[in-house]
Amino acid sequence: MIISQRISSFLFLFLLIFSACKAQKSSETLSEDFDKAPPFFYNIPSNISSVDTSAGWQEQREKILLTGIVYKKDGSAPAKNVLLYYYHTNTAGRYATDDKQPRNMPPNKLGQTHGYLRGWVQTGADGRYKIYTIMPGSYPGRDEPAHVHISVQDPATKEIYYLDDFVFDDDIK
Repeated sequence: MIISQRISSFLFLFLLIFSACKAQKSSETLSEDFDKAPPFFYNIPSNISSVDTSAGWQEQREKILLTGIVYKKDGSAPAKNVLLYYYHTNTAGRYATDDKQPRNMPPNKLGQTHGYLRGWVQTGADGRYKIYTIMPGSYPGRDEPAHVHISVQDPATKEIYYLDDFVFDDDIK
């Protein structure tokens, strides 16, 4: 089987640390308001490695590999043990849910969800990570390119940062 791989144009992430905040516990449940209990922690597994394969990888869809290196604030030293949370739409551009998937996030009362195409990676000693997933679709009826959302948690401060989306060179309009 030939697997199409696209490498995100964001190969290098720079982790900026501005302030500390209280860490969230992994046992939190989904709140009615995502601001009160970030989806970052919903159903987070206890063991996370530098390589993750999303539930979408098993689907007969275009497969992608997202790779990168996270650097410390100085921009030259790789940052180890940084936690990255990602999520994206299915090929139809929707945050689909699937109760059979262990990472599934059911919609809250407002209908908000990150669906089941989501996961976590923790950078290795070299700051690297890999995410095996499928190519997301663009939001229906919108001109935005297909993208993967990414949030980062610094291990020292537990601060969570939302980064710009990963977009694909051939999909930027």
